[in-house]
Amino acid sequence: YMIEQRDIAFQPHVLIVPVGATVGFPNRDRVRHHVYSFSKARKFDLKLYGQEESRTVLFDRPGVVPLGCNIHDSMSGFVFVTATPFAELTDQAGHVSITGVPPGTATVRVWHPSIRAPGSTASQPIDVAATGFATTFVLHR
Repeated sequence: YMIEQRDIAFQPHVLIVPVGATVGFPNRDRVRHHVYSFSKARKFDLKLYGQEESRTVLFDRPGVVPLGCNIHDSMSGFVFVTATPFAELTDQAGHVSITGVPPGTATVRVWHPSIRAPGSTASQPIDVAATGFATTFVLHR
């Protein structure tokens, strides 16, 4: 798993990882970066490091870990640490397909930093049939 610092931005902007994953933070910019997070899920502080240097962080608790750069205030990103194998990023149009979900009762949760709800999450209970499930989540800003 990797989040690059490229063009004074975290790429990708959001990375989903399982609990216990180690994420690399390579610097692909010609300037130095100081990556940090104050999240309850994982606090860390990667002091200044330069081009083609890299640091790693172990994410051992579930939760959303906002990222920042102490040098470049405009840089932001997120590591979404999850204990479920059923987590995916949407495409640019907001669509996602999650396969292998067993039949039964479940909850669909959508996280986005601009959702105005506790934990920036909207949720909907669902019943998954043996043939699968499809829904449309409409979020209003």
